[in-house]
Amino acid sequence: MPKYTSRDNVKSGVPLGGIGAGKMEIMPNGSINHITFQNNWSEPLVGGKAGVLGFHFAVYTEAGKKRTAKFLQTSKIDSFPLIDSIEYDGSFPFARLKYKDKKIPLDIDLLSFSPFIPRNEKDSSIPGACFKFKFKNPTDKTIRASLLVMGRNTIGNWGVGRSNVVSKDKKQLFLTFKNGRREPLRNDFSLGNMTMSVPLESGEISYLGEWNLMSECFRLKEHTLRLDAWEYFSKLGRLPNINTKKVVEGESQELGGAIAIKFVLKPGQVKEIPLIYSWYFPTHTVGHIYTKWFKDSRDVSRYISRECERLYKQTSSWHKKILSSGMPPWFTDALVNNLYPLFSSTWHGRKGEFVMYEAPVVCPLMGTIDVRFYGSIPVSFLFPELDLTAMKQFAAAQRKDGYIPHDLGKKRIDLPSDGTTYYKWKDLCSKFVLLCYRDYLVTKNKRFLKKIYPNIKRAMEWQFAQDKNRDFLPDDEGQDQTFDMWNFYGTNSYTSSIFLAALLASIKIANTFKDKKHEMLYKKWFENGKRNFEKKLWNQRYFVNYLCNDKGCESSCTIGQLNGQWYAHLLGLGYIADKKKVKTAIKTILRLNGTKSKHGLVNAVRYTGEINKSSFHSKNVFPGMSYAFASLCIYEGFKKEGMSLTKRIWDNFAYNTKTPWNQPDVVHLKTGKGLFGDYYMRNMGIWSVYLALANRDSNLRKTLKTITR
Repeated sequence: MPKYTSRDNVKSGVPLGGIGAGKMEIMPNGSINHITFQNNWSEPLVGGKAGVLGFHFAVYTEAGKKRTAKFLQTSKIDSFPLIDSIEYDGSFPFARLKYKDKKIPLDIDLLSFSPFIPRNEKDSSIPGACFKFKFKNPTDKTIRASLLVMGRNTIGNWGVGRSNVVSKDKKQLFLTFKNGRREPLRNDFSLGNMTMSVPLESGEISYLGEWNLMSECFRLKEHTLRLDAWEYFSKLGRLPNINTKKVVEGESQELGGAIAIKFVLKPGQVKEIPLIYSWYFPTHTVGHIYTKWFKDSRDVSRYISRECERLYKQTSSWHKKILSSGMPPWFTDALVNNLYPLFSSTWHGRKGEFVMYEAPVVCPLMGTIDVRFYGSIPVSFLFPELDLTAMKQFAAAQRKDGYIPHDLGKKRIDLPSDGTTYYKWKDLCSKFVLLCYRDYLVTKNKRFLKKIYPNIKRAMEWQFAQDKNRDFLPDDEGQDQTFDMWNFYGTNSYTSSIFLAALLASIKIANTFKDKKHEMLYKKWFENGKRNFEKKLWNQRYFVNYLCNDKGCESSCTIGQLNGQWYAHLLGLGYIADKKKVKTAIKTILRLNGTKSKHGLVNAVRYTGEINKSSFHSKNVFPGMSYAFASLCIYEGFKKEGMSLTKRIWDNFAYNTKTPWNQPDVVHLKTGKGLFGDYYMRNMGIWSVYLALANRDSNLRKTLKTITR
């Protein structure tokens, strides 16, 4: 798993939250950052290196007459004392921190996680996170110690109206951050409540319900906040048990709140303290599925506390099966950590709607079907019902002419868009068909396939209409496919290969429903299309793409030329082109595109070996597209090359740019640094590499079955 220290400049952390519920990130420097659980996926709460100010952990110890108090983070907050260092192991959805300090006479560890259980949508969509602190006394003296947990009230888009409330039940103490507006504003999605809670049995619990974090009027600057709770805590390890519950009435107030848990550790004794962050923000365009299960953040906290042991065991179970499956450790780390967008970039609406952002900040388009063609692969077998829902949403959005829209809307799902460019895209309808057939193969849900079959037929009819030169293959008109900053014209291998795979899937679907008319129609198109694919695009080395700019058109070797073959292998559809030609093309891509960057495959290279620099896309690396090619390599017997390529891509994120939990879609071929995209879903396509390996390994197939029962 990616292992870092607090000295590493890691800009993201393991996201803790739930599918569609938003998240917080626990960072390798001990801070909390990149908070999006207030329906603010596109405008996350982001602090500097110190994280979001007001969210902090601290520790206090008494050993004889010696007292020590420090923040459990290494990033500077004014002149407050910090621990020396942190060791961080991230393995989604778990983050483990080991705190190191010469002056603190305790061994301190933190295990944090959120439930993520395949085929269990409810427990994987809980709006909350678990933090379990473990304290061990390695000395021969009795030590008095205390843990401080701080939070900040950010409820509502304005500070006025906020209040903090401390409450208890028979098992827990709760500190809830609220906003007291009587009538929630429909356009303020940040209205709701958040709770920090600890079990009453944890120790001597004290609290400071509220204080003003602002050290100056009108602003809360980084490193200039007031931490009143610290002033109490650092002296005696406890808080004054004050909670006025006053509602903020002025603009220069930012409420903090804190809980302290004090305890005694004898020599060799170990103490665990569980802490739960939970949230509840129902005011949103499509609402949240979690509002059907819980009434507020305290209710969420009670559920997590009551079910915590089971949730941990079930989350750990599939996780351990993957990590111990016999695959290389770096690869299993890559698999589990590439699932992070399911917490960072999804909606799970009150009526069951499910959608993934393309990129929540820089490109907040919902569902983007050309990208989910790659990114939704693990969703299809880990949470198949969610994937069926997504495809039904696209079917409902189909245009009258049969065209499947590019996305369901920008930060919304009720206004589908034809695409980011002028022309309608030539790869979307084919991808829609393949996605529908994939979900049918996984679920065996014939009712789903029957209901969506009319949409599939209309989508294929639209694709047929794009054959302008009557060669039984669609014709591109420019920037009209997933490479939307790159002109493709006429018959091209990327668009055509995916179309041929869609025809094979359509033949299977028509046969399933005994629809001989359409089965024969699709066979006719496939036979003629396959013949022309090889006749027009095969140049004895690879299948060409015609790429154009203001200087004219040329052909290059592109890494996506056989993406249709890749998907055909994923779905067991057979070959879209001659097998020998496919293998030759793979060898050429490895030799040309695979030798230009140590971070993946460069998208387009001329046969001379020169990188095609005609566009931003052609000259750089798409990691998700490179994963697809790596998977194809393995299917075709090039396992060593496919795994080597996969490792190069993952190593860039894990160890070069150190962004395993916030990956881009495009990286620079030389530096590996991100050029476009945040929390991008396409890179979840790495799971197709696992499927390719499992195709040849019965033990891996068994592992997949056990985690998806």
